[in-house]
Amino acid sequence: MNAKKGECLRGIEIKLTAIPDNLTCNHDEDKFSPEIVVRPDTIVYMALSIITAFEIVLKLVEIKV
Repeated sequence: MNAKKGECLRGIEIKLTAIPDNLTCNHDEDKFSPEIVVRPDTIVYMALSIITAFEIVLKLVEIKV
């Protein structure tokens, strides 16, 4: 996050999986382990980022015209 402007620089999704889940519930406890997943933000946030980028470009075009 850009603290001065209050803008996000890049969105990421961070998830800690709970164990056991529906895939591991039948395993022995010694097979359990937590998992942290870090990945780019979901498609919704990506779409919103694209819309915001186009809004900025449109404003720049309007200024030049």
